[in-house]
Amino acid sequence: MDPLTHAVIGAGTYALSGGSVSISNPLFAGCIAGALVPDLDIVARLWNDYHYLRHHRGSSHSLAGMLPMSAATAMILSKLLPGGSFYGVLLWTYIGCLSHAFFDFFNSYGAQLFWPVSRKKYSLSVLKIFDFFIIIFFAAMLFYRNSSWAYKGIIILFCVFYFGLLVLMRIQAKKMVSRFFKGRVDKESVKILPSSKGFFDWDFIIISNRHTTVGKVHILRGRIEIVERLRTTRRDYGDKLMNNRVGKFFREFTPFFHVEIKKQSKQVEVIFTDLRYRAKNRFKHHATAVYNAKGVLEECIFHPFSRDNNVKF
Repeated sequence: MDPLTHAVIGAGTYALSGGSVSISNPLFAGCIAGALVPDLDIVARLWNDYHYLRHHRGSSHSLAGMLPMSAATAMILSKLLPGGSFYGVLLWTYIGCLSHAFFDFFNSYGAQLFWPVSRKKYSLSVLKIFDFFIIIFFAAMLFYRNSSWAYKGIIILFCVFYFGLLVLMRIQAKKMVSRFFKGRVDKESVKILPSSKGFFDWDFIIISNRHTTVGKVHILRGRIEIVERLRTTRRDYGDKLMNNRVGKFFREFTPFFHVEIKKQSKQVEVIFTDLRYRAKNRFKHHATAVYNAKGVLEECIFHPFSRDNNVKF
């Protein structure tokens, strides 16, 4: 999610405690800072987008990795803002970090919550990258911080209801897609993701042995829209060309990707496409492994945000 949303979530979370919401309060400042520091992995972008997207939402978003970040942040704030114990600031900073990882877990990018035990990115895929309603809920917690717990409870209930509504819509979207493709695809192969456009619209991905289908679910209109249908690469052939740096990177980067093999006179290109996000009717992220005629890997190229961007690694 975006920094503004994370900051508002951190502020709203601390406001529930009833403490001062002055930025001079190290506990309040710690909770906001904690809600922001996991995204400091953006410094990897100083190298290039490959390093940034490879490490983003990795160790800095894990339960273990957030501990040293919280401790360092709490140490700085305790020196700059007197009035709070180090352990109190540490607690609220870590709570802020947890709020960050929790809400990132709810969108499609996910987070490596259990790094270093597992590098898998866990995701519930119900929230968009930017969600206006989440900002409203936590801003309301901040605004009604001095009200009785009855008011705070109502806000929390609305927030829980909202999450419940999103989960129910996701379930309904999967039912609609499963009915549409009944008898043609396995129900378990249907994956539902939040759409970047439209509150009642969802995206779906179906990966089968023959085809990969990407489309949209319009819940209110009861309509299924197929956006792209891609032929699945032969597994026995594809596996031989996927055991390379690009394949390993993409398997960690996204759980939903398509592989296309292009044969040319002097080389073979293995093109990986992330199926989660589209912009201007095109998939955002791609990568290419280039083999020569002898089957030797010559180049690994990442195409972040557009096929026109080339980052060799």
